[in-house]
Amino acid sequence: MKKHNAIRSRRNKFRRLPAEPLFSLFNDELSDTQMAVALRSSRRNIIKWRKHGIPFYSADEVACQIGVHPSYIWGNQWWQST
Repeated sequence: MKKHNAIRSRRNKFRRLPAEPLFSLFNDELSDTQMAVALRSSRRNIIKWRKHGIPFYSADEVACQIGVHPSYIWGNQWWQST
């Protein structure tokens, strides 16, 4: 059982979700720095997320930090990634 969980954990670590659904919850006029403050992250992460998507575990952490379940932001994409 442990081995299966470790494999699942590694697989999800590299999955990415689109960042747009997350960013669309906020005002479009926010700068990357303001978005980083709002999401309790770094400006560098915001830029990477815009370009490459948000890693699965980061998506979970950010959603919890703003007080919503990740499925509220990403819908079925979240459930397909789990």
